[in-house]
Amino acid sequence: FKILDRSDANVIKVFQCFYSIKEESYTVQSLDHIYIDDNLKIQENFFDRQLLELFSDQDPIERSGRYNTIQEAIFAFLDSQ
Repeated sequence: FKILDRSDANVIKVFQCFYSIKEESYTVQSLDHIYIDDNLKIQENFFDRQLLELFSDQDPIERSGRYNTIQEAIFAFLDSQ
C-alpha cells in the first residue's frame, strides 16, 4: 500500500509499504518523490514498475526490517536514509 505526504506544494512523497499477514508487521520498501507537473501519470507508472523490481530483487523486510506499526516503520526508514 502507499502512504502519501505532501509537505511541499510541488512534491508528493510516496512511501511504498507492506503489511505481512504472517508476521503481523509493517515495513517500508521505498520512498519516492513525485514532482507535480504535466508528467504526473508517467512518473507514477515509473514508480509502480520500480516497486515491482525492488520487491522481486529483495524481500522488503530484509531491506528495511519489520515493525509493529506503520509509524514505526516509516520513522525507522527515514532514520536509515
